[in-house]
Amino acid sequence: MPTQTWQSCFDHVHDVAILGAGYAGFAAARALHAAGRRVLLIDRGGDLLWESGRALMSEAGREEHPLWHALVDEVRRRGSADDDYLDGAIAEIVASSQLADDALPVLYYAGVVGVQMADDLLVGITVATKAGRRRIAARQWIDATEHGELLALLPDPPAFRRPSRQLLHVFLQHHSWPADLPASIEAPLALSNALAGVKLTWRRSFWETERLFCIDLPGDSNAPRTAIHPALQALYQAMPAAVMKEAVVSHVSAVALPTYERSADAAIVNPALPGNVTPASPAMTAEPVFTLAERFRLGARAASALADPSTASASSDLPVEGALPVGSMHKLTADVVVVGGGTGGAVAAIAAGRAGARVICLDALPFPGGIGAGGAIHLYYFGVPGGMQAELDQRVRETMAVFGRTQQVHGFHPDAKKTALEQMMREAGVTFLPQTMAFDVERSGQRVQAILASRPEGPCRIEADGWIDGTGDGDLCALAGAHFKLGREGDGLLHAYSQSAGCLKAQDKQKQQRVLLRYTNYDAGWVDPTDPDDLSRARVVGVCQYLRDSYGNWTRPTYIAPAIGLRQGRQIETRYMLTMADLIERRQFADVIGFTGAHYDNHSIDFEFESDEGLFWVWLCRQWRTRLACEMPYGMIVPRDLDNVWIASRALGVTMDAHSTCRMQRDMQRVGEAAGHAAALAVAHRLPARDLPISELQSRLAETGAIDVKRANTNVFDDLVVEAEALASPIDDEQIEQGLDHLARGVAHASLWYLYRSPERARSAVLEHLQSDNPHVSWLSAGIAAMWGDATAEPRLIRAITTREYGYDDFTDRHLTNLKPGVEQSARPEHHHRLVPNWLTAVSMLRACGTSACVPALLDLAGQPDLMLNVRTAIGLTFERLVQSGRVVDTEAVKQVIERLLREPVPGSFVVPGRCIGQMLNKADEAEAEPTASPRRRPEAVLTPYESHLWQLHLVIARLARLADLPLPVQVVACFDDPRAAVRRSFEPIRASRSLQTASD
Repeated sequence: MPTQTWQSCFDHVHDVAILGAGYAGFAAARALHAAGRRVLLIDRGGDLLWESGRALMSEAGREEHPLWHALVDEVRRRGSADDDYLDGAIAEIVASSQLADDALPVLYYAGVVGVQMADDLLVGITVATKAGRRRIAARQWIDATEHGELLALLPDPPAFRRPSRQLLHVFLQHHSWPADLPASIEAPLALSNALAGVKLTWRRSFWETERLFCIDLPGDSNAPRTAIHPALQALYQAMPAAVMKEAVVSHVSAVALPTYERSADAAIVNPALPGNVTPASPAMTAEPVFTLAERFRLGARAASALADPSTASASSDLPVEGALPVGSMHKLTADVVVVGGGTGGAVAAIAAGRAGARVICLDALPFPGGIGAGGAIHLYYFGVPGGMQAELDQRVRETMAVFGRTQQVHGFHPDAKKTALEQMMREAGVTFLPQTMAFDVERSGQRVQAILASRPEGPCRIEADGWIDGTGDGDLCALAGAHFKLGREGDGLLHAYSQSAGCLKAQDKQKQQRVLLRYTNYDAGWVDPTDPDDLSRARVVGVCQYLRDSYGNWTRPTYIAPAIGLRQGRQIETRYMLTMADLIERRQFADVIGFTGAHYDNHSIDFEFESDEGLFWVWLCRQWRTRLACEMPYGMIVPRDLDNVWIASRALGVTMDAHSTCRMQRDMQRVGEAAGHAAALAVAHRLPARDLPISELQSRLAETGAIDVKRANTNVFDDLVVEAEALASPIDDEQIEQGLDHLARGVAHASLWYLYRSPERARSAVLEHLQSDNPHVSWLSAGIAAMWGDATAEPRLIRAITTREYGYDDFTDRHLTNLKPGVEQSARPEHHHRLVPNWLTAVSMLRACGTSACVPALLDLAGQPDLMLNVRTAIGLTFERLVQSGRVVDTEAVKQVIERLLREPVPGSFVVPGRCIGQMLNKADEAEAEPTASPRRRPEAVLTPYESHLWQLHLVIARLARLADLPLPVQVVACFDDPRAAVRRSFEPIRASRSLQTASD
């Protein structure tokens, strides 16, 4: 548990607030922290040392500051640097770990949009966050942003200099590079226009398989990333074809790095600034700035200047509360604005542009494409192909010719996708605003009229008639006041997040050696993406999980993904909410806009906290991998509370259970196309979203094959798909017969769902099988009856608990129809993350049908010594439901179960997200079973992310105590200030009802 009270960065005055987390900001933050100052480091991205990690600059340079050596020496000690080269990914990891070790707070994903002055001093700033406007207060300030974002908002902004050049870096991998390759590249005549004024150079890297290709552009280049594709074409034409045939691009600059020549401008050398503001921006110094060391030096000097006690300082009091000011805003207008140009938003923008609308698309990342382009998850995992995304996939495949052959890339190449999307946006006339975040909404009635957005160039106001929410967390809808749900009901948790990275793999196939481009993807922990403090915490934690004592060419992360891997955020309430039943029963809809399909890819392990239907499907039916599919209705992308907004992201209208299936990249691209066309049509016809003629929208979608079942099966990348053809009508007699057949044979099968959903047709047969001598038959029958709330299932479930029924003895692979090929023979709870013994499933299923008769069995189980965490939470949740429903009213029993569940120790409370509960239960005789994770969930490059889950037990106990009007155990109160926002949010109802005394009062 936390040893001190958690406090938000917005709730107190900092000694120094530093804007910009590049080398200058990092240097200033560490130096001032070491001097005992209370520091906050703020950045509009999550990009610590962005010059290395995003611009991929590797020329370290020289600097004598001890903190510079502390950084470089740590990278060097891990085998990732020499006198001239500093590996960007490892530098970002080491720097993040240094901030974590210092407990130095950071606020990522926040851009300054306004300033608050008092007595000619800066006392506060307004920052744009995913949660809207927030205030930061500090006594002193450092602007370490690239172009002086804070200084530009001052009442009398100073002069800034322009960069002389901009650098882009491309890293290529080859198993054996020839030694005689040319150092510079001359662009062929055909590419001279695209590369006018560009210098192309080529050199060795620090790593054995790597070469660096540098694209050196003029300083006034407006869209530097457009040079990447033609520059690579020039490289491929200039280099030997046999060599480039086996080369693959591993990582590319997400942003260009500005460099600066010496300046003699007196206004830049001696700017007039408030006495408590110090510049550390490269645009605010007369010195040349090229290397990483020179940037670090700017921050170290700024910190030294503020260490002078004579430096002016603002009051230690928080600024007066009131309106949060926003600076002078540039105004933009469009027909349709897409807020969030990620996986679905980018496609929505292109579709709306092609439909004739004037479109602005903005995204917090420097490029479009979201998780597939910038989150290192460059693979389609299920979903249904077809529609406009088929054209996009083909463009990506064609663009991959200069990024890497499909045989060398896992899925599609992320930089090829960035390039293809950028090209398609330009062709559709879309204005793309990178590094831009909406932070406020102007609404009239049910219509959104305008947004305020934060950009590096300053805040802006954008007006439009139609709006598309492409943010994964439904930020636009939430800012506009739409209703939403956040987290599962059991404990408020969302799906685990990931912090992915690029990596390499060697292939030696039939004596043909190659370098393969891969990525890591694992559950890093949990985060509340709507909370700015928590999102910042999760980013630091995720990056630090890559810290290792040493790295090699094949064991290093090549880059840290710019986008944190958020699987879930808000689920906006829409005109239709897709359900798990829709997916399992393969529903069709009159207002169909496409297809979705996957399996129930719920990343949870602790299904006692999931819904009854989720528990039934996974723990009883054992159908986690069974493929589901259905049509997607138009109503699920139309917010219930808004007339001119459509959703093109995973924030669409799905229940928590359905979200586990309907959230894949193909799903988002499918709804993106529909949202783009719908918004353009509605704006053209001046209609609210609910009145849009669905036939006209479907006609447009039919043209691209988005709702054409036959055309929906085109699979460009030959990866996992779900066929859209097997759609069904409501449950029929044949399906009931199928379910009864599996039940009679004791086979855990998806068809048992049909029986649960059809009690009027299946009840008599299920209750008859409940008396079967075959334990598998009676067990499955009890599970179905329990889902009906039928108390006749209770004795069979109690028997499973009292006998500790395992349920897998003499249980052959025919009983599990949905596991991976080759896994069936070992399909037992200790070998599969989502299987548990029958007795634990029974504990949780009693919440649906139990009575006071099950209390003795539950109390007896709760009294067992060294009971594992997940057994305790399952017991507590069942007791909570029994008390809540009035089926158990014995306060003394509640008191007893609380006392027993709180007994220490609690094995299994400090675990990895992907632990195997069945395996841990199998080692229940040990005080603390070592949880394991599969190799895929714990990549070699990643340290296993252990995290305490004891709070879940305390949450359940707190709710039980509140129901029974009992004092709160003292352990509960400590959770109120847990540093994790998801924990604090789950305890908020308990905290709000502090009329309950604690046990120590």
